[in-house]
Amino acid sequence: MKFGRISNVYTQEECTRVENDLDFLDKLWLNRSTCKPKVPFWTLGAVTYLEGVDDIGKYHKHKTAINPILKKKFDWAYRILEDRLSEELGDPCEVDDMLALPGFHIFGQKRGVPVTDREMRAMEQPLASIHCDIQYKEHGCYWKCFEEVDFANPLSFTLAIRLPEHGGGLFIWDHVDFDDELINSFNFQTNEEKSVWLDSIDNNPNLWENDSAGGYKPTGHPIIEEYTEGNMIYFTGHLLHQIIPGQKIVPTDRRITIQGHGLKCDGVWRLYF
Repeated sequence: MKFGRISNVYTQEECTRVENDLDFLDKLWLNRSTCKPKVPFWTLGAVTYLEGVDDIGKYHKHKTAINPILKKKFDWAYRILEDRLSEELGDPCEVDDMLALPGFHIFGQKRGVPVTDREMRAMEQPLASIHCDIQYKEHGCYWKCFEEVDFANPLSFTLAIRLPEHGGGLFIWDHVDFDDELINSFNFQTNEEKSVWLDSIDNNPNLWENDSAGGYKPTGHPIIEEYTEGNMIYFTGHLLHQIIPGQKIVPTDRRITIQGHGLKCDGVWRLYF
């Protein structure tokens, strides 16, 4: 398992360019708000963990429609991302248009669409469950195209484009070690089952108490990784993590990130969403 930071991937001007181009494509954003009160949460791009787990055919249909648009608008941004990750990891990194191109998480107001104060303040609640990234498991057929695939060290990365006034980041439980059985089951357990599992860990000083999944009873705190606009964080392996809830959210706040994953195939990191 490896965790790293890459500074100054994009300048502030480039972050603004990405945000403006993202707003230009806002008719293609998909509303992913499912909880109450409704959190203003959108994505742009086909998303394995939202579409692929339900219907991989739906994921590929969306990918086929959206990839050419993303590539036309953000090709320059992908080239920078590839170069900086390649330099950092020591092996070539390529966005893979056989899968969905790295896409966007957007929390906050969509320009021109009213959002209530209550909805904005909902961003101060947990925005995701505690989980590890196993998106690669939905693309087993594609990985068969390669001779050597490193399934033990999947890559995940987040590049912050715009952050709320009081910041954003990630909670990380770096001490939790997943075996194959837990990797295959943890994300899909009920809240009660997760609670039992977390409570069963001996000497767990880093577990976070905020009732993030309706029943956790953690006894400590995770590592807090704060994001910086224009910077990237990444990790390889099955790292347990969770989005940090917003702090003192105001109506103008936005939390925009480029999200992606990767798998090393025949010596090349294939990047996707």
